[in-house]
Amino acid sequence: MTSNQGTIPAITGAGAGKSRVNFSLYHMRTAIKLALLAKDIEEANKGKEFGAFFEELMSYVTATVIIAGTGLESYINELFLNMPLTQTEIFWKKMERKPTLKKYDEALKSRNYPILSTEKKASAETLIMVRNALVHFKPQWEDETRTHNEITRELRKEGVKTSPFMKGGSTFPQGFMSYDMAKWAVNTSLQFVDAFSVKANINNNLTQHLVGLSLE
Repeated sequence: MTSNQGTIPAITGAGAGKSRVNFSLYHMRTAIKLALLAKDIEEANKGKEFGAFFEELMSYVTATVIIAGTGLESYINELFLNMPLTQTEIFWKKMERKPTLKKYDEALKSRNYPILSTEKKASAETLIMVRNALVHFKPQWEDETRTHNEITRELRKEGVKTSPFMKGGSTFPQGFMSYDMAKWAVNTSLQFVDAFSVKANINNNLTQHLVGLSLE
């Protein structure tokens, strides 16, 4: 990857009528829209007791977290696969099965840049932890001291607000099914890609294509 390479349009043309879809942008657009749906449900039910609406809220928040985490992996995969073919073949054989953030590290190393600091990666690490826990969900009782408690601690470190509808219950997963959780997931993903892009001296394609879509 040379300077200013890495701009990834949603659809990449390759001449002779060929095209290839890059999905990270669609992932992030979807995550933002789902987060906004979660926000609408919270606002429509503000001040109410826990009710049937919470299931819909839970669906939107869960989907937002999973898709925002997936967008992180899609983006770095697309960067590798948009390199010149010879480089792609070399890197992809080594990178395909590596953890998501390790791929970002290796991309920076390939450009002779230092990797992002532990502090810069902390939130993204937590996002991936939460995403994996939801995708490969293992039910636990509230008083169990296994992975759910660890995730609860990490989300609290991130300052993620718990659900206003879960009075007295603030543990993962139900306790964090809130718009704030969805917003955190999206912003964490986008901020990590931005920090990586600055470090790698490449354009941040996601930001420029998400103008007008924001979470507050």
